[in-house]
Amino acid sequence: MRRIVAYLSGVVVIFCLVTCGGSGSGGAAGTNVTAVTAIPAGTLGALIRSATQYEEVGAVIEADNSSKAAIYFTSPAVPVVLSQAGYSNTDLFDTDNQQEVGLALTSSAVIPPNDDLPYHAILFQGPQHTFTDLHPAGYYSSAAKAVNNGQQVGFGEVAFGGPTLPLLWTGSAASVKNLLPPTASAGVLNDVSAGIQVGFIKPAAQPTVKHAGVWHGTAGTFQDINPAGYQESDAFSIGSLGYVGYGIPNGDSTDPLAPQTHALLWKGSTVIDLHPAGAFSSSAYAISGNIQVGSYNTQQDPKLGRACMWKGSAGSLVDLDASLPKGGYVWSLATGVAGNKIVGYAVNNQDIFVAVVWTIG
Repeated sequence: MRRIVAYLSGVVVIFCLVTCGGSGSGGAAGTNVTAVTAIPAGTLGALIRSATQYEEVGAVIEADNSSKAAIYFTSPAVPVVLSQAGYSNTDLFDTDNQQEVGLALTSSAVIPPNDDLPYHAILFQGPQHTFTDLHPAGYYSSAAKAVNNGQQVGFGEVAFGGPTLPLLWTGSAASVKNLLPPTASAGVLNDVSAGIQVGFIKPAAQPTVKHAGVWHGTAGTFQDINPAGYQESDAFSIGSLGYVGYGIPNGDSTDPLAPQTHALLWKGSTVIDLHPAGAFSSSAYAISGNIQVGSYNTQQDPKLGRACMWKGSAGSLVDLDASLPKGGYVWSLATGVAGNKIVGYAVNNQDIFVAVVWTIG
């Protein structure tokens, strides 16, 4: 669970109560970008992780420093908070308008002295946001990262500190399927669309290395799409144009604290490196139509990332961070896109997470 925990643990240590909102504009020549930022009233911060044309999902940080799953319908300042009895922390990672998925900590969870927390994959569905705990029997932890047309994907650990397994559900804990291919030691599913899943595996022969991959609902359909010339890769999102994620070129640093990642677009049999000239690292987290979104770093410090978008090439980069209200933001991240709407979050100079919605055009 370490990858998601890194986000969540950064959220729950925010202690300053701030209510704010703002807007700004900017972008590259020929691209008009408007940003709206918000920390909802009565919260310690907010994040948006994914969006459709009709809603955005993420979490708010409440006054007791717990995170609560949130859906935004009209404004990043006005979330619908989905509290759930028996769960102390919840967070949402994706929506397809019919269902929302994420992770939660039960109120009785025993917290270990590291970041390998015993999360449960969760599902909300329908207009009443009916709750389902997707956590598989016999697993130590699980998380749901994406949803589409009745399928939910993510990962789980059978034992504390054990390898992550790529998991697929169809609406219940009992429906879980482990899609780990026999040639892999671990894996994660990051997205699903029209019965296709993407994510990464760690080859059994190279258990510390990630290879981006594609599945079609079973372990036996796995296809390794790690590009030639790249020592490591991960695929985060599926769109009509292809897949996006990152790769680390041969010879570049794989240091987990400051990896030299390059944002990648898999387009048919072609892999396009979206990495901006002069940047230290970049990653693409979501795709919709001809727009890809993510972040890039001009320096080695990964905490200085700047939200950005591309339209299919490195030279098409638009710095979304430049459109944030002037002053007070340390870093930003674009995590989702739907049409001309881009969502994500930023951290201000008080270490507060701020929800952001960018509009293109």
